[in-house]
Amino acid sequence: MRRSRLRTPRSTSPLHSCKSILHYFRQYLAGLVGLSIYLSIYLSIYLSIYLSIYLSIYLLKEADAGEKSMDEKRRRSTKQRVVINEDQVDQSEERVSEEIKCECEENEPQVIEEKLVEDDSQIKLINNFKLDSDDEIEVTNTTPMSMIEVQRKLYLQECKKLNVIPIRALAELTENTRELNFSHFNLGPKGAMALTFPLHLSSIFITLDMEDNDIGPEGCQCIAEMLLENNSIEEVNLAYNNIGSHGLACISRVFKNNISISKLNLSGNGLGDANTNCLAYLFQHPFLKELHLSRNDFEDNTAKIIGDQLGNNETLEILDISWNHFRHRGAEGIAKGLKDNTRLKTLDISYNGFGCEGTIAISNALSCNQSLQELDISHNRVTDEAINPLCKVLNNNHTLLHLKIGGNPLSTMAAITLVTTINKSNTCALVSLDLQDVFIDQTFLDLVKEVQKTKSLFVTHGSIWELGLIRSKLIEASQKTRMVLAKPDDLDTDKSQEKETLSEITEEDEDSQENEISESVEETERPQENQVIVIVEEVESTSQLQMDAAGELDVT
Repeated sequence: MRRSRLRTPRSTSPLHSCKSILHYFRQYLAGLVGLSIYLSIYLSIYLSIYLSIYLSIYLLKEADAGEKSMDEKRRRSTKQRVVINEDQVDQSEERVSEEIKCECEENEPQVIEEKLVEDDSQIKLINNFKLDSDDEIEVTNTTPMSMIEVQRKLYLQECKKLNVIPIRALAELTENTRELNFSHFNLGPKGAMALTFPLHLSSIFITLDMEDNDIGPEGCQCIAEMLLENNSIEEVNLAYNNIGSHGLACISRVFKNNISISKLNLSGNGLGDANTNCLAYLFQHPFLKELHLSRNDFEDNTAKIIGDQLGNNETLEILDISWNHFRHRGAEGIAKGLKDNTRLKTLDISYNGFGCEGTIAISNALSCNQSLQELDISHNRVTDEAINPLCKVLNNNHTLLHLKIGGNPLSTMAAITLVTTINKSNTCALVSLDLQDVFIDQTFLDLVKEVQKTKSLFVTHGSIWELGLIRSKLIEASQKTRMVLAKPDDLDTDKSQEKETLSEITEEDEDSQENEISESVEETERPQENQVIVIVEEVESTSQLQMDAAGELDVT
């Protein structure tokens, strides 16, 4: 039998219980100490952050309050310095009159008159000079400033306020300056704000050129507000500034009240058709003589608005609406206004894509218009179909002096038709004909020389066909042959027959002409892009040659 082990109970003496209580108490105190240390660290960090934020806010408020107080002191000082009492003005006038009397006694009338004018101008300048509450310019009786100096200081202060870098062009202005050229400075909206601020006081500048500065609608609005107060500026150039439809609306409001502007350039601003109703105010201005609206993405709807306003306009002399998206419907709208217009002298509608229908509409309008002197319809996809209606109009028009129709897919025969019309007409007044990029031949050159014997006509044309001389010689020598440019698959004759036919024709000419023809033939025997030169027989007359040239083969 196993002996059972009896567990002896732990001692429950008072000493043992006291030790255990002390042990737990020490642990509790240690926990309290650690917690207090943690809380103290956390609170110290939190309080330091809070106090730093609070102090920074407090210091900023104090700084703002100090700046405001300083601004108020400066404003009071500037008002005290700028405002001049009537008594002081009277004293200055009395002083000037006394000086004049003293100088009269010395018999110097010319010098006296100059000083009188100078002092009077200074007094008027001080009396008329007014500043807003934000300005800080010091003006005293002893040191009067000219208007240019005032504008320069105002501009520098505005640049400092808007954090804009000043431009040197305004610092170089003099009292004799009449044209303000600030183009291509990349001013931006804030630069335009700073620049137009001092121009409110100006009354001597005539031209304002702000081209290519990307001022946007905000900068355009500042310029519009300045133009409402300034009635001396006559020419305004805001081309390539991305002013948008909002800027156009601001400018149109200017034209309701400003009567001094005679020239306006809004090209390259991407105005589009969104707010083109504002264009009506531009055309209704009673003194506007020159308007540029090219490269603005206008479409046919805008062209109709322009045509309606153009028919009622009696002041506009130059209109540029090139590089837009006008098609034949837009051309018809412009032609409708051109018929009724009696003032316009120059019209630039190039790079629009009118096509034949639009060009014919413009031509018909010229039959009624008796004021237009220069017309540019180049690069409008005009083909030979529109030449005959145009020639009919030129035959009876006695006012058109310059015609630009180059850059269009016109043939050599179309160019010859135009020059022939000018030569035969007794009323055609053209002095310059621009056929740029239109290929011509020797026949055309001979015809131009013939016209220039009796009329002063300047012609610009494209490249000259290399075979133009040979073609004209062949037509004069024999009316039975012609030269065409065709593909080898379309030919039934070989090169040996071509050379024999050509040799038979050239035997009748002189030795010098035979050498020229043989050299040209050697050059043309080299085919370019699967093309060869051939001679086609049995052509009875030149008219038959012209009819065949309009067919499938191109006449060289």
